[in-house]
Amino acid sequence: MPDDTQKLPKQPPKLVPGWGRFLIGAYLVAFLGFALYAIVALWPNQYEGVKTTFLCWAIPENCEPVWILLALASGALGGLIHSLRSFYWYVGNRELVRSWVGMYLFLPLVGGALSVIFYVVIRGGLFSGNLPGDGLNPIGFAAVGAIVGLFSEQAILKLKEVANTLFTTPGTGEDKTTNPDVPQDE
Repeated sequence: MPDDTQKLPKQPPKLVPGWGRFLIGAYLVAFLGFALYAIVALWPNQYEGVKTTFLCWAIPENCEPVWILLALASGALGGLIHSLRSFYWYVGNRELVRSWVGMYLFLPLVGGALSVIFYVVIRGGLFSGNLPGDGLNPIGFAAVGAIVGLFSEQAILKLKEVANTLFTTPGTGEDKTTNPDVPQDE
C-alpha cells in the first residue's frame, strides 16, 4: 500500500463507448422533442373557451399550473440546448468521458426545476397573485425559463446572491470543500 508521499499515476479518463454515445444522444433528442411538444401544447390559447390539452390532461384556460409547466418545459429546453451543445462538441473531439454522463442526463431536469423556482420568485415578487392568466406574457416567462435552463450555474449563483441578501449567511462547516471553478464569497 503506498504511503501519503507517493502518488499513484493518474489513470486516463474512460471514454464513453459508441453505444453509450448513441443512448445519450437518443435521450437528449427525445427529451428535446418532448420539451418542444410541451411548450407548444401548453402555450396559452388565443381562442375563447378552448381548453389546453397536455398529454391526456385537459387544463382550463387561465390556470396557474399551465404557467408552471410552461416554465418547467422552457427551463428543460434551455438545459437541453446546453447539454446538446456540450455533447456534440465532446463527441466530435472524441473526448466524451464517462464521468460527465450524469451532467448530460440531469442538466435538463435541473434547468426545468430552476426555472420553476425563478418563475415562483418572479411571479410572487413582481405580479399580483390574483391576476388572471391572460394578464401575463407567456413569451417573457418562457424566455426567462429557457435562459435559466441554459445558464443554470449562473442562475444558481444569482439565487445565492438573493438568498444572502435576504437571510443570514451560514458559517462554514468542518468538512467544507470548495470547487476551484466557482468564485468563493469572502
